[in-house]
Formats: sequence, structure tokens, C-alpha cells
Amino acid sequence: MVTMIFMRNIRLLTIDIDGTLVSDKFIISQANQEALHKAEEAGIILALASGRPFESCMKLVNKLKLKSKYHIISDGAWCGDKEGNELFCQPIHNLLIEQIVDFARRIGLHIELYTLHHGYAEIKNWSDYVHVNYLGVHIKYQPFDEFWQKDSILKIGLLSKDDDEMALISQMEERFGHLLNFSCASAPCAPDVHFINIVHQDVNKGIALKKLSAYYGLTTAQIAAIGDGINDIPLLEAAGLAVAMENAKAALKEKAHMVTGHVGADGVAEFINDYLL
Repeated sequence: MVTMIFMRNIRLLTIDIDGTLVSDKFIISQANQEALHKAEEAGIILALASGRPFESCMKLVNKLKLKSKYHIISDGAWCGDKEGNELFCQPIHNLLIEQIVDFARRIGLHIELYTLHHGYAEIKNWSDYVHVNYLGVHIKYQPFDEFWQKDSILKIGLLSKDDDEMALISQMEERFGHLLNFSCASAPCAPDVHFINIVHQDVNKGIALKKLSAYYGLTTAQIAAIGDGINDIPLLEAAGLAVAMENAKAALKEKAHMVTGHVGADGVAEFINDYLL
């Protein structure tokens, strides 16, 4: 059982974005924003931990006016500040990128490659609307061969909205799943879309959280994490206090010490105000 004394010792709170902070209305509520600011004023370090790329995640950091410096992006492949200064990074090996690009072309699977500052695709497709209107991500279109050998690729992104696309993604995972980490996420703003992130084999949100807490010199008992998706399981497993949203996947709730309110009912603010402050 997690005691109130234990909760008062939390010094680092890591928070997923979609389905945790951001609701189906594409917003972070005023109550959540105020709770985040109160947490920082109380000396608690905040770190967003998302599968989103740099551009999308740091826009929220700026909008929220967070004082806490470091945040985790691309499912744990990179951690740093809003200026792009890196704390740690684990890109995908170029040889694997070459193999994946070739495989995707052969089976007709649309993929996106993400460096720190840009996302790339070779052709446009329906995912453009999701990126621009839901996530605030702008994709550049050019042949992959022009840049992937020059820039580090943090993650490969795939979006699916039907069984045919999922079948192609399954082929990709069957071929490369033993070499890379595949994770699936969702967002309330696009409930019919599956977001699949492919990252280095030694990358996930939990590993990133352990590195971040080591940087701050904190013990596991001083760390809390809140999430809602399957890709948040490693994040919650790495925290001393694991919190699932009411709207979280059942598999995540099984890993949680407690469940807070729904994303649409300011669940993050509820947890911060009732248990940390």
C-alpha cells in the first residue's frame, strides 16, 4: 500500500501526453495547467514523457510554461530541453534504417523517419491530416536516401486506421521485432488511429526515466509516473509510484499502484492536488 508519507516524498513526476494531459478536445485543461504550476512551485520536477517527436512535445512545454528543463520524447529515444540540448540519446543504427526502408518499399508500407527536429516521408498520405491537425507535426517529403545516412534517426513512425495497414505493420514487426522495439499508442483526438513507434532495441520510456532520475540523483521512491497507454507500461514500472488514468488500458491499470480520474475530468490535476501537494 502506498502511504501519504511516501507520496509527499515525490520529487520527480513524469507525465504522458496524449490520453493523460491532452484530451479528445485537443487541449490541456486549465485545472491541469494550474496543478502543474503548483507542483513546480512545491519543488517537484516535471518531465513530459511521450512518443511524440521534438516539435510536437516542445510546443506543449512552451505553452505550459514549464520551468522543469528535461523532457522525454520519441518513446524514450531522446531526452533534453526545449532548445534541443541533449541529455541522452539512442538513435537507430543506420544499417537497420536501410533495411527497414527497403522492406517498407517492397511491401508498400508508408513509414516516417524522425530526426530530432524533422519528420520525413517519401510520399503524402492520409496521415498528413492527423499530424498537422491533431499533433502539430509537419512532415517533409523527400527520398529517404538523401538524408538518413547523414542524420541520426530517433524513431520510425507508422500510422494505421484499418486492418490492411495493420497487416503490413505486422509483417514489419515479424521481420524486425527481434532487432527493434515496437510500441503501439493511441490518442483521444484520433481514436480510430493506431500510432506505432519503432525505436532502438534498448529504448523505452522506462529506461529513459531511469536515466533521467539518475541524472537528478533521485531514488525510485522519489519518482511518480502517470500514463494511459500500453507504451506507458515501462514508464510506470520504472517509477516508485505508478498512476494510471481512469481511461487507461486495462494492462496499464494492472501495473499501477492507484488510478486517478479520466483525462476528460482533469485526472492529472486530481492526483497532484490530492496526493502530492
